[in-house]
Amino acid sequence: MFKPDESRKESQESFKKRGRLGSNATASDKNIRVQELHEILIEEKQRNNELENRFEEIHKEMALKSIEMEQRIIKLKETLKKVRNGYVKTQNPIKELEIVDDVNSKLQGSIKEILKEASELVSVKENEIIKSFDFKLSEICAELEDKRKKKNKEIAANKEKEEQYTAEAEMLKKSANYIESRNKNLEEHNKQLKVELNARESELLALKKRILTMTTPLQIRPESQSPFTRIRNPLTAHSLASRSSSSDSRSQRYDTIVLKLKQLIEIERSNLRAAKTAFTAEMEYKTEIEKILRSCVDDVKMEILKKKGQIRKIELDGEKKVILDELLAAEDFLNRVYDRAYPKSLLKR
Repeated sequence: MFKPDESRKESQESFKKRGRLGSNATASDKNIRVQELHEILIEEKQRNNELENRFEEIHKEMALKSIEMEQRIIKLKETLKKVRNGYVKTQNPIKELEIVDDVNSKLQGSIKEILKEASELVSVKENEIIKSFDFKLSEICAELEDKRKKKNKEIAANKEKEEQYTAEAEMLKKSANYIESRNKNLEEHNKQLKVELNARESELLALKKRILTMTTPLQIRPESQSPFTRIRNPLTAHSLASRSSSSDSRSQRYDTIVLKLKQLIEIERSNLRAAKTAFTAEMEYKTEIEKILRSCVDDVKMEILKKKGQIRKIELDGEKKVILDELLAAEDFLNRVYDRAYPKSLLKR
């Protein structure tokens, strides 16, 4: 007789192996594949029901044929019994017995052939069902394995991007701290330059006033301010000569002082120009650093927005929620770094 349990051992073992292969898949993928397997099992049950109906029909046909054969055998046995008992008188009883025996052997052979064909049909159908089920199961396991590999690749890519974002955030943090310290140093240096500039301007004004007072000719001064009006005694020729020589030496000394003061003014002007150029260079460097930092922050924000759009398209599970939270934290951190590096008071300037 045909035993379905023994024929299904191979399929059950293959199913267990494929189940172990697909154990690494996620819960959502497993649920989807369980539903698909459930649908496949429903189809296989329908096919099994059809086969069972077919088997029942074959069994009924075989039962009817066996009943017919039994009836014929009973009739033949009765005729044989009658022949043996002498109730039926035939011309050749041995020939009749041979005919009956031949018919009986043919009936038994046909019954065996029918049973053999039925068992072969059942085994063939069940083998076909098992092969189709194993083929579909292998396809599903292969799909699950591909999805698992893709999932692992996505997780690895997300980890790499997360590490890249953290490294960029650390670099931005360091650059923000450097820019902040540099900004403070530049502000202090700017204050010192302003103080020095005011001092130099005041010194320059004082020197200009002094030069103006020194370069005025002695004839234009009023007599009350001239030193000669203070002398009441009459002047001699010797005293006039000495006074003229002293006035010449004093004028020469005034000229040298004026020349030195002019040189000092030129030096101070050149120093002032150098300070202004250094200040403008520092301000340009600061603006360039601000532009670079702003572009970096904008690039990171664009990457975060792109990542948010990609994450919205994919199903949100535990790992993606963690990645989204980390990206939001990175965005918040970048905003705080930007606000700290560029306060509103500095932007208003």
